[in-house]
Amino acid sequence: MHSAFMIDRAVVRFAETGEGELAWEAPYHLLSAGFHDAVLAIDREARAITVLRIYRVR
Repeated sequence: MHSAFMIDRAVVRFAETGEGELAWEAPYHLLSAGFHDAVLAIDREARAITVLRIYRVR
């Protein structure tokens, strides 16, 4: 549960404020969320963020 909360919090914080550790790995963005990376597709025109995958990285 803790991991899911950390990932959710990181994605919501990034969506609302643009804050977070974001890296570009074409064609997607990687958002660091605790011990995980969330792979994001960002559609700026539609103002939408889609979480495609979540990896345990650390």
